[in-house]
Amino acid sequence: MEDLAAKDLPHFRWILRSGAIGVMTTRAGGDPAGQLKSETGAESACLTLGAGARAAAGIEAREAYNVAETIGNTTALKAYHRLTLESPSPKSIVHLSINVIKSNNVGLAYDVWPGLTGDAVHKAGLRTACLGNSDTDMLPHRETALICMDGNGRIDDGDVSKKTLRRNEQAPYGLETDQEALLTAFDKLIAKADFIVIDCGDIARADWYADECAESQAQALRRWAMRRTDQLIGQVLSRLDLRSSRLLFIGSTPSRWKLYENRKLTPVLAVGEGVTPGLLTSGSTRKLGLVMNSDLAPSILAYLKADVPSSAIGRPISSKAHSDSLREVTTLDQRLTLQSARLILMRIVAFILTVVVVLATILHANRKWSATLALIPIMAAPLMVLLPVFGSYPAIISGIILAVFAIATLALTLWIRPHKMLLWLSAILCAAITIDLLRGGVWLANSPFSYSPAEGSRFYGLGNELTGSLIGAAALAIFGFLKPVKPHPNPPLKGEGVASRFIGTASAAGYRCNKIEAVSCQLTADSFLSTLNPQPSTEQNRLRRWFCLVLFAALVVLVGAPHLGADTGGAIACLAAAGAAFAAISPGRIGLRRWLVLAAAAIAALALFIVLDSLRGGAGESHLGRSFQMIVGGNISQFGLIVQRKLAMNLKLLQVSLWSKLMLATIGALIYLRTKRDKNTEIWPGQAIRVIAIGALAAFIFNDSGVVAAATCLIYAWGLEIVSTRTEANP
Repeated sequence: MEDLAAKDLPHFRWILRSGAIGVMTTRAGGDPAGQLKSETGAESACLTLGAGARAAAGIEAREAYNVAETIGNTTALKAYHRLTLESPSPKSIVHLSINVIKSNNVGLAYDVWPGLTGDAVHKAGLRTACLGNSDTDMLPHRETALICMDGNGRIDDGDVSKKTLRRNEQAPYGLETDQEALLTAFDKLIAKADFIVIDCGDIARADWYADECAESQAQALRRWAMRRTDQLIGQVLSRLDLRSSRLLFIGSTPSRWKLYENRKLTPVLAVGEGVTPGLLTSGSTRKLGLVMNSDLAPSILAYLKADVPSSAIGRPISSKAHSDSLREVTTLDQRLTLQSARLILMRIVAFILTVVVVLATILHANRKWSATLALIPIMAAPLMVLLPVFGSYPAIISGIILAVFAIATLALTLWIRPHKMLLWLSAILCAAITIDLLRGGVWLANSPFSYSPAEGSRFYGLGNELTGSLIGAAALAIFGFLKPVKPHPNPPLKGEGVASRFIGTASAAGYRCNKIEAVSCQLTADSFLSTLNPQPSTEQNRLRRWFCLVLFAALVVLVGAPHLGADTGGAIACLAAAGAAFAAISPGRIGLRRWLVLAAAAIAALALFIVLDSLRGGAGESHLGRSFQMIVGGNISQFGLIVQRKLAMNLKLLQVSLWSKLMLATIGALIYLRTKRDKNTEIWPGQAIRVIAIGALAAFIFNDSGVVAAATCLIYAWGLEIVSTRTEANP
């Protein structure tokens, strides 16, 4: 990124002034069979760019050839015909491993369409072309053909053969791009092709060669490759009319030296028709300066006015004016890289919380120690949310800051009782998330307990960790502060054992004296019990119940609204928790009519979110809007793949994630502690725990990473159970 503004790169600098810049996520698809081989990662990266979805490929993805090229003792044309029974035109480029590539992506938990961009361009009656390669002295590297090929592995025109290379003993592998030959071919294609992909070649070869040469030589070759690429771009720009065409420069995959620094984002530059000088963005990220690799295919098709297939998960890239775009993008790259590096904190926190849950449960008989330990998991989420307030620091320093504030919070238990701390920590988390979402999610975007844009996961709204935490904290705080209990015909009373003995003894003595004294004694006992158990009036209980339901409704909006939490699965979990709260606090038996009203309210809430999402336009819709469009458009298979992906992700996390260990430990601890609960305790903790448990179950079912959301949600039920449990050893 820093290289682009160098004085010896005049054409890159011109694009920075006249065009727009951003950084792009480079996460590609996983290897479903665990058998793909790749030394560079360029294969999966280029396939993802062309498919508009995270795709997986290995070394077979390099096998693109001009049909006239000789391969062994045959030609690419004959080899392709033998594989597909098709005969492409003499000017075509063919990919001989197209069927292998398709087969390798069948096992993914979502639909991947290799050749999506090429097919859509052809469907619109337009033509594709590809020029250049990144061949080394030993191996072909024609991965860029994956960007514009169609579903049959064909490209209409171009040249990816060795004719676009020439010998240069000072260059990496003794090869460099023959720019004159490439530009001659480009001149012929301008009038014939609508979508042209050019592989500059020299930068990739310099990057791969760096592992084989001295560090000083690697740096010199990288600068040499950048200068040659700048020259090539200048020549291409001189041949284009930018009033009716657009040029995109894309780094498909991070260089080796960037990966060593854990920098996974690559630069994207755009200039030409419809590009506003400034920063690139897309509806996928909703963040200025950041786009996804899966956004490229929809962007190209939208510019060419071709239909975008539903399997393309990205959104078209747009640009917005900014006065110092390079500086802004460089800062964004550094910040997102730092945030990605701090993800280790989440793994450490998940491990610590699991240990604390087990330890505090074992020590439950000692209420003082177990209640104090229970605060550690409860304070994790609010501390993580508020950590960005103190600045952006590496993982070690951030961990020290968290530890200091955790110790300070625990020290407050010397003056504040643990159950009060439990309520206030939950309330602080709810307030912090609410305030931050209303102001644009600044803290959430920088918290290590949230999403990671550099990893290409979630970019806005609430991540699964905080969605689960918010549901659990909100339920605990609402029930703890309001105590909106359902009227009970014979409620358990505090001090009932002592009072009953007092009543029995006094009444018996009074009866032996006279009946008037017995009645007086009974009235005194009733007054004593009412002092121990003050009961709110019926009107107060009714107000508390309504206020409770209003707060749960606000929680649904906060989590599910597209411009706030934008978490559809989380919103459904909130609706489930709201229904459980409704059942817990409603007086009398809940009839079918009430349940139907509640179901109608839930459907109305989701419908409202869909309407609000649709107002953002197709380029800015969230997953909820896209799913709804699939259903309305009759594309049920794609919607089914979304469900399948969610299930596959949860099953994978159950096997490998530390959060699954925390979830299982918390469930086991809750079941064990419930058997130790004294029946003569307040009603509201049990109600809150049931509400949290139902919310956690819904979060597990309806979220991509439901294991994470369920684990962080159940922490609050466990903490409340620890604090409110009474045992025989500690009455």
